[in-house]
Amino acid sequence: MSLPHGPLRYWKGGQGRPVLLIHGAWGDAESHWSGVWDRLATRFTVLAPDVPGSGASALHPRASCSTLAADLAAVLDREAQGPALVVGNSFGAALAWQLGADHKDRVERLLLVNGGPLPPVPAWLRRVLGGPPLAGLATFLLRRASFRRLVVERALVDPSAFPPGFVERAVAGGGAAARIGFDAVRYQSTGPRRPEAPVALLWGAADTLLPMARARRLAQRLGTPLKAMAGAGHLPQVQDPAGFADAVLDWAGSEH
Repeated sequence: MSLPHGPLRYWKGGQGRPVLLIHGAWGDAESHWSGVWDRLATRFTVLAPDVPGSGASALHPRASCSTLAADLAAVLDREAQGPALVVGNSFGAALAWQLGADHKDRVERLLLVNGGPLPPVPAWLRRVLGGPPLAGLATFLLRRASFRRLVVERALVDPSAFPPGFVERAVAGGGAAARIGFDAVRYQSTGPRRPEAPVALLWGAADTLLPMARARRLAQRLGTPLKAMAGAGHLPQVQDPAGFADAVLDWAGSEH
């Protein structure tokens, strides 16, 4: 589809209640969801966009979390007849949260997978970080913390379970992905309001980037249910597609 700033690509398949899958920073929609979208399409209309700035989707300048969420909401406006189930992994979980906060009528329920809302950043700090020297340093540190090969491999737990070249592509795209993540925070003028839709957490229990202890603290803070996938890492949907699809089906069929 075409947006004012450029194209946004998304995958669509199946029929039934709409489910929107929002990927994280280590790749695009296909690399994150191709193992599960056919499984989910037996029950749902599956919508899986390339987050703006990744894959074939254009990123517009000064893209905040809310700006990115608005682009994702445009997919729902076009394809979904009613509120959607929204599943977000890693950075995609932050965008899912923002989508639920900013576009509450478009979201029925939220499932955050190995991720959660981004922390609020005070206006003065956003101004300080906005300058070229500190902005460059912050992006470099974010890339070093989340996109080095060793970090990616450890967080995936079993890189051999991933498609060939997955790790290399995640590392190579780290510069652009770090800039998208940093801009999403520094250009976000409002804090992450809580969505009205019910929220649940699903976590790869062996994740080293965002460990299980962090998931428990997040679940306690948000007052949300937490389900762990034993042996899975930061991207459980790629490592264990069948187990992940089953977990999503259970979540979708459970009571709020």
